[in-house]
Amino acid sequence: MGERDWYGRYRAARDYADEQAEAYKRGEIIENWRQVSEQDPRRETLTGAAWVAWAYEIAASDAKSLTHTQGKQWQSLVDECERLAQEYREKVSS
Repeated sequence: MGERDWYGRYRAARDYADEQAEAYKRGEIIENWRQVSEQDPRRETLTGAAWVAWAYEIAASDAKSLTHTQGKQWQSLVDECERLAQEYREKVSS
């Protein structure tokens, strides 16, 4: 997938987030790690709803790139991914 294929990047990230959300809903064990930040190479493990929220955050970031490069008509994708990420963040805190 090309670095400039913004829709393809978004679609792959969104498909992955949706797959993780479905696995979470089925009660499967979901666990993975992420780097703490670009400046901090340490890794942290995210499980369950926290991992799903992170996956939707990545999709939202890719949707933002799509919006910035291709136009505001893609903003609804950003909004939807951010809403889903927030939904799963709330599941973590409850």
